[in-house]
Amino acid sequence: MDPLCSSDNVPLFFRCPISMDLMDDPVTISTGVTYDRKNIERWFFLYNKKTCPATMQRLDDFHLTPNHTLSRLISSLQIQPSSPPTDANADELLCLLQKIRSSPLKLKVNFLQKLGSMVVVEEDMAMQVVELGGIQILGDVIKQEDVGVMEFRRASEEAVGILHRLLPLLTKSSAQLLTTQDCMSSMINLLQRGTPDAGLHTLLVFQKIARTCKDWCQIIADQNIEFYESLLHLMKSAESSRARSTAMDLLTMILIISKRRRLRAVEAGAAKILIELLPDANLQKCERMLLLVKLLCECPQGRWAVLENEMGLTAVSKTLLNVSNTATKLGVKILWLISSFVPTNKVLHEMMVCGATKKLHTLSEMDGSSSTSSVRDLADKMINLHADFWQHYHMYS
Repeated sequence: MDPLCSSDNVPLFFRCPISMDLMDDPVTISTGVTYDRKNIERWFFLYNKKTCPATMQRLDDFHLTPNHTLSRLISSLQIQPSSPPTDANADELLCLLQKIRSSPLKLKVNFLQKLGSMVVVEEDMAMQVVELGGIQILGDVIKQEDVGVMEFRRASEEAVGILHRLLPLLTKSSAQLLTTQDCMSSMINLLQRGTPDAGLHTLLVFQKIARTCKDWCQIIADQNIEFYESLLHLMKSAESSRARSTAMDLLTMILIISKRRRLRAVEAGAAKILIELLPDANLQKCERMLLLVKLLCECPQGRWAVLENEMGLTAVSKTLLNVSNTATKLGVKILWLISSFVPTNKVLHEMMVCGATKKLHTLSEMDGSSSTSSVRDLADKMINLHADFWQHYHMYS
């Protein structure tokens, strides 16, 4: 057995973070940290504490989940030397996680690569990595990322690659371990400066966290404009179609939350990029892009950003009646937001010239159904609102 795992040098993972003694009954709390049951119960119920002792994160859930893998490993450690270990693979994994946490940077990359290979080859290895605190260790590696040192970058890319393989097992508590400011900032650096694979893996990790942790978008709100620029760059230029799609999905989830984040996206150039991509988008992407444009147009800066692009109204107008009912509905809402909040002569003239007004007339005259009535009513509302201006055009009828 590796000397790091000998009985004379009990691994840190076997010790309770409260007492630092070897655990008798390891249990995991909602933050993903494992404690000896008697110590954490005393912390919660005798001292009436409401936080995780290791992270000091305030808790709402005080459920204790037995950590059977760690319990089995502790039992194997206590067996006499003549007895074989009960789980050699898990034993090896624990030693490897220790090495990743404590080794020098150059060795850390090699150990991470070995862990990545083990997770790929052994199907049950991923669960054991999670149960043994692997999410926290990988997050700590990523937090050490330094944009000026290539070894840090390589270690972070290896760590986020392993996290990507653990995503199906990521729970709310384990996902929260990755939402610290240092970890988030380092992963954003990987989006901006990492390899294409690292960028995709980081996007997928962000996507999983966003779907798992309700407060994740609040954490993102504190990120600077470079984060939004990175997402938009990946939407436009990523080599992988999956990366482009995931970046768009992530941006949509963020913008749905609040208008403040929409302003950040506008400042990062979202309107310009979406209008550029819209004409060549397939049906599904067109609908998703129109949703993003609509969200941007719900704030004044977004409306002006669309109007500042000479193709803005034209690109939106061309989607009406040409792509899908969903695209038409979104397009009409965008035109309504712009024409009702910015009803300048220039805007109304451009709507007439680009064909938007004609399509609104077509929509207003369509037979009503439950799926099209709201679109028809909104088109009719726009026509009535601006009829005095448009009726001066010879093409208006």
